[in-house]
Amino acid sequence: MNKDDEIIRQRNKDVHHNAALHWNTLANEQELELTRQLLYFATIIFPITASFAILRKDLITTEIRIILLFTWFFLLLSIIFGVIQIVINIKYYVYLLKDESKRTGIWSKSVDDIKELQDEEKKLGKTKDSSGNLFLILQGLFIALSFITVLIIAIIILFR
Repeated sequence: MNKDDEIIRQRNKDVHHNAALHWNTLANEQELELTRQLLYFATIIFPITASFAILRKDLITTEIRIILLFTWFFLLLSIIFGVIQIVINIKYYVYLLKDESKRTGIWSKSVDDIKELQDEEKKLGKTKDSSGNLFLILQGLFIALSFITVLIIAIIILFR
């Protein structure tokens, strides 16, 4: 391998390695923080509404009990979808780690022709760009529905 090809090989190896670390860290932090915040909200709303239902039995009518049950159901779904999203993200980050390790391994090889390395990397195909966010969206949707049901309860109590 000539000197220019060696420089290209080393540069590509370093680029893939650094990109893997950067994107892995950034994606991990951002998505984990969002999922964590939604989980916190869900786990905080439940005891607040439960304690309200226990302490203020005089304000709890049958319709409010039904709405509270829906609220708790929505909270439970939000928590379940949040945990599922975390598991999906972990699997995706492991996939990214393995993909970038393969690419780094390719560019770590010493060969006579840089084209061999380029062809070998092309065989790997395109890296998936997302773990998918369906469960994160569902988590957010159900936490929003629980907030709405809590507001409905408050409105019913205030305007009674």
